Amino acid sequence: MSVPAQADLAPDIEALADQYPEYLAALNHNRRWNWGINVLDSGTFALTKAALTETTVLPYFVSQLTSNALVIGLSPAIAWLGMYLPQLLGAYLVHSQARRKPYILTLAWLERAILLAMFVITLGAERLPAGVVLAAFLAAYFIYWALLGLIIPPYSEFYAKHIPVGRGRFLGMQTLLYGGVGVVGAAVVQRLLTSAPFPASFVHVFGFAFLSALPALIAFHNLREVPFPGQRPRQTLRAYLADIRPLLRANPAFVRFCLMRGVLVLGKISVPFLALYALQRFSLDPGTVAVYTGIMLAAQSAAAPIWGYLSDHWHAHRLWLVAALVQVAQAALAFAAPGPAWFYVVFALVGVTLSADATAHPQTTYGLSPAAETTRFIGLGNTFLGPLLALGPVVGGALVNSYSYRAALGASLVVAALGVAVVIGWIVWERRHPARMVTEG
Repeated sequence: MSVPAQADLAPDIEALADQYPEYLAALNHNRRWNWGINVLDSGTFALTKAALTETTVLPYFVSQLTSNALVIGLSPAIAWLGMYLPQLLGAYLVHSQARRKPYILTLAWLERAILLAMFVITLGAERLPAGVVLAAFLAAYFIYWALLGLIIPPYSEFYAKHIPVGRGRFLGMQTLLYGGVGVVGAAVVQRLLTSAPFPASFVHVFGFAFLSALPALIAFHNLREVPFPGQRPRQTLRAYLADIRPLLRANPAFVRFCLMRGVLVLGKISVPFLALYALQRFSLDPGTVAVYTGIMLAAQSAAAPIWGYLSDHWHAHRLWLVAALVQVAQAALAFAAPGPAWFYVVFALVGVTLSADATAHPQTTYGLSPAAETTRFIGLGNTFLGPLLALGPVVGGALVNSYSYRAALGASLVVAALGVAVVIGWIVWERRHPARMVTEG
């Protein structure tokens, strides 16, 4: 397979092309194989995620064990904190290694062990006190997401390097597949939630989560990795962290991007409570939770190719402004919705924003990262967002406890509107102080 034309290369790969032409040729040789392997991984993960969705299914599960909105808000907070906070550590653990696959495999097996533990904990829900079940489950749930967080930087860099051309299209198609299969998973979860009373319904749901996660192990074992050619010295964790400050000083555009993203993330305060609010306000069937999940995943899937195409052809400025406007529309519609049917649109817009996060965020990060530091910058960006992602649901839960669901929805709308203003300010600044972005245009 021929080496891609220089103009077609992603910016970080272009920086390596002249120095390591054989490396680039090997990446391109395995590109289609690894793309196909990702199809299997993304599809099965979508089924698992449909059963573990932190914004719909998990808050409903926790609400069956406690009525405390602050605790209910902890379920997505735990997921997001677990997934994002350890990512800098995950980046460090592979920083000096030429290969990512052995590390990915180890964590993938541990994830399946934790899924099995969650299933076993749910089996004891009828015989054990609700507080014990809830504490044990949330602990296992946090560990699962923390393992996922540790795997994301090396896994993301694997594909950042092994898909040297058409990366936005790849991310878009990945999210399209993920959302499409996720809709099927949501339909299965809906059937499982309505087929038996609590807790038997969730025994079935978490059993499905465990079984659906097993085929992805085949994908991980069949990744074709080309070792990174540059030798990076082994560092202590302290030295690795000490290098961060000069790296950030040398890449101020990345810092500004992270600050902008932080405001947009805080605009998601009410997302974990949307389904519970709709169920309570309009007296809906519990199976509606899975319907909302399916709509969210379907919209995420349908929007993915569009975001992927735009991330390859648009400047990141325009992409993030559109994403911020969609988030405001979702928050405003949720706050004003006079009937349950409106929430179908609300969750569709949530899916569109999640699709933007899944494509535009990594694409922008890759474009603003030094070629040899992609893993570290992925970890830096996501670790920064972790506490903010966790803070949002906790604040939302506190507002629900102290005031009402509508107070949380109103706060989310205000912060989302602030996010639009921040994105506009970010764009103005970057145009006055131009830095190399994902694409020029």
